[in-house]
Amino acid sequence: MIINGKDMSSMGKKQLIALAVLLPAVLVGGWFYLGGAAATATTDQSLALVELRIDKMTCGSCVKTIESSLLQQPGIDEVVVSVTSGSGRVTFDPDKIDGRKIAGLVTDSGYPAAIKTELSAADYRSMQREEALLSRQYIAKIGQRLLSRESYEEAVRFRIGQQELTPQLLSAARQETWNDLLQKETLLAAAEKYQVVVRDDEVDARQQEVAGSHPEFDSWVVARFGGLDQFRARVKTDLIIQRMIDDYVLENAPQGIARQQVLNSWYQDLVGNTEVKVFDPQLKAAAGSSSGCGGSCCG
Repeated sequence: MIINGKDMSSMGKKQLIALAVLLPAVLVGGWFYLGGAAATATTDQSLALVELRIDKMTCGSCVKTIESSLLQQPGIDEVVVSVTSGSGRVTFDPDKIDGRKIAGLVTDSGYPAAIKTELSAADYRSMQREEALLSRQYIAKIGQRLLSRESYEEAVRFRIGQQELTPQLLSAARQETWNDLLQKETLLAAAEKYQVVVRDDEVDARQQEVAGSHPEFDSWVVARFGGLDQFRARVKTDLIIQRMIDDYVLENAPQGIARQQVLNSWYQDLVGNTEVKVFDPQLKAAAGSSSGCGGSCCG
């Protein structure tokens, strides 16, 4: 099967399923962090938050239009827009502007917007305190799944391997690791809603199948995954995702191009409806450095 032109077929005898890696990094690639702190004199203690659903965006030019419509307004602190999920987060001084006005400004700029969530300054401070506590142990929350800092850093170290460490390499490794985790966890969050289950004996069978196609299986597992436990975890993840797609997403889908369209549409809806909260400041900065259109631009 194909998602956005990527092969999503089940694993054959000579290769491991790689569903999470093959999916496009649409969430991270679609985030733009737009600074607005210099435009106001507000402090963090006085800020409120509004989250918006924004329609008709297609690329970075759309984001710039929304930025211009908001950051010129008194009271706007920061604008964070996701082209992929069609959403935005705006922090603002509630003494100078409110969420309804902000949504109206975005709509007037050509992108219909509606309020998803609005937090008062007190509620926003409470949320920030909670996120500060979570950030000590976790890097992000995707749906209801918390990503531990320990597992993330371990994955970054494994990705770097024996290469000479440079700031550029570390930054790239962190971003690539985040992309992989974000894709995988978004799909697993959906699988949890479907209550998909894969038994250990199914993982055993897939391990035997892969081992039969790799004469140096033990060394291959260590080199590719870091160890047998990591390999089995990856196999189980891929089986869960494949089962969800086969049994729930495409169960009654037609064959051919229409089948691919069903899968693509489902995945885009999943991305748009899965809440992602990043606690780690470095990841937020890395996400902000992605500014490519990733598709047709509006000029």
